[in-house]
Amino acid sequence: MTDSGTVTVEGRIERVLFHNPDNQYTVAHLSVLNQKLPITVVGYIPNPNVGARFRVTGTWDKHNRYGVQLKIATCEPKLPETESDIRQYLKSGFLEGIPKKVIHRIVAAFGTDTFDVIENHPERLTEVDGVGKVTAEKIASAYLEHHGLHRLMRLLEKAAVPASYAARIYRQYGPQSAAILTENPYQAAFDLPGWGFYVADRIAQHLGFPADAPSRSRACMLYVLEMAANEGH
Repeated sequence: MTDSGTVTVEGRIERVLFHNPDNQYTVAHLSVLNQKLPITVVGYIPNPNVGARFRVTGTWDKHNRYGVQLKIATCEPKLPETESDIRQYLKSGFLEGIPKKVIHRIVAAFGTDTFDVIENHPERLTEVDGVGKVTAEKIASAYLEHHGLHRLMRLLEKAAVPASYAARIYRQYGPQSAAILTENPYQAAFDLPGWGFYVADRIAQHLGFPADAPSRSRACMLYVLEMAANEGH
């Protein structure tokens, strides 16, 4: 534990007690290495499937009813590195309709390169017995969608934007959210009325966009007009 009272742990989701898919607010049990009992974590966790691994930073809090909990400040997904853990991860639930035996064959064929194959060379999945073109596309699509939210939340975290904004941004842009905001963060000011400029400006500052960028000027003008309209001017 640091002087600021924060603590960082890494572990695997053992049980999801509550999850709101609209904003990713979650209460879950996290199994931590070298600790007999799981800890309870509370906060914004992207796609908290059982078996998924996360590095969580937060502060301890004692709830009157639920006891000691780790209130999440930041949450970083961690991809498994061993073949055994990769199999477990792919069987955690986001690859709906893909039989476990097929997942075993995929990992047996590609080993620790499995994630790279799925994300960057999905056509190679058809080399595995029982995986045709349609199934390969289904696996790749589900994987990209699952990790699209992870990438967005990492971007928001680095830009000091609250994770609670992630769900609406993701509904607007989907799996390509992080890529779209990285390319042109001020697009959010046009697509997400009300608070889009706030999010856009924080991300743009993090990415090093100049304060006098033309895209910022246009977004700022739109924001001022929106605020004036809301106030009846």
